[in-house]
Amino acid sequence: ADAHNNMGIALSHKGRLDEAINHYAKALSINPDHADAHINLGAAFFRKGELNKAIEHFEDALHIMPGNADAHNNLGVALLQQGRLDEAARQFEEALRINPNHENAGYNHRYVSRLMAQ
Repeated sequence: ADAHNNMGIALSHKGRLDEAINHYAKALSINPDHADAHINLGAAFFRKGELNKAIEHFEDALHIMPGNADAHNNLGVALLQQGRLDEAARQFEEALRINPNHENAGYNHRYVSRLMAQ
């Protein structure tokens, strides 16, 4: 599972998202509880604009590893892209609760807060 996840990461960095997705899926077929593979698969789907699939995999990762600040932040970004501001804000807040120094979550929380105030 780790080898497929790592191959997916390498392919994703080269912009070969469909191939990366295939490797992440293979990793998950071997180990369905591979939280990092879920996060990486979610990120690949996000980059392809497939937000529902991205959200599904970020949520799967959080069921396995609820204390993962990056997964909360990524889920928040995907929800934000869907205009689900309240849900996105909650994800950014949770990421910051877990890791108060999470720069991306801090920026994203400030951004969504400004949108909500408008």
